[in-house]
Formats: sequence, C-alpha cells, structure tokens
Amino acid sequence: MCIIAIKKRGVQFPTRKQVKAMMDNNSDGNSMMWHKKGGRKLHILRTLSDKEFLKVYDQLVQQQQPEDIALVMHFRIKTHGSAKVENAHCWFSPECNLGFAHNGVLSIKNRDDMTDSETFFRDLFIPAYLQGGWEAGERA
Repeated sequence: MCIIAIKKRGVQFPTRKQVKAMMDNNSDGNSMMWHKKGGRKLHILRTLSDKEFLKVYDQLVQQQQPEDIALVMHFRIKTHGSAKVENAHCWFSPECNLGFAHNGVLSIKNRDDMTDSETFFRDLFIPAYLQGGWEAGERA
C-alpha cells in the first residue's frame, strides 16, 4: 500500500533515513506538497526520481523552519494506472484551491491511465466540493 506522511507546522521534519525507507518500500513515484506559513502558493513536486525527490526535500529541510512548513509526502505502489510522473500523487485543483493525495484502493473504474485516486479526485470529489463544499466532498 502507498505511504502518506504528513508533517504539520511546528512538527520536526521526518529524518532523511525515514524518508528514504518510505521511498525504498514504495518505488512507483514520489511526491510532496508543501505550504509555507503566510505564503500564497501550494508547492507540489511529483517525480519518479528518488535523487530529485531527496534533493528538493533536503533543500526544504535546510532552508525552512519546521514551524513555517506544512508538508504532505506520498510514496506510491501502483495498483491502477502506470508508473509515470502524472500518476504520482499529489494533485492540485485550482477550482477548489486544494491539494490531494490518497492511500488505498478505491472501488471505482479509473479513467484511461489515471490512478483510481486521481479519477476519484477529478471526477467525483471536485464536482461534489464545488457544489456543496467540504461536507459534500467528504460524502463523495
């Protein structure tokens, strides 16, 4: 199963050893999204390269204070959709101004070569959220 690690603001960053262990056990794509306190942008990195992921992660840890950064990391094992950058979670919806990652398998038919998680996010969650807010998105 995929691994999601969440670091809230004020919590220390996971160690590089912890990140490497998650990455080594889930080798079909790595991603992270982070937001800096007071910032206006959600940053997202999706990659199949462990080296690229660790380079960006190391820079983040070295350049930012733990109290300023909220971070979500996703390490994928493919179930639906191929192992390609586009299928690495995390995704962003400008319509909702939300980032999304999912852990587990959904009982839905995935669209084309998308993952089941992205299919859910794009085809079910976003429309529900736009119509009825967070509660409707959760029900979806």
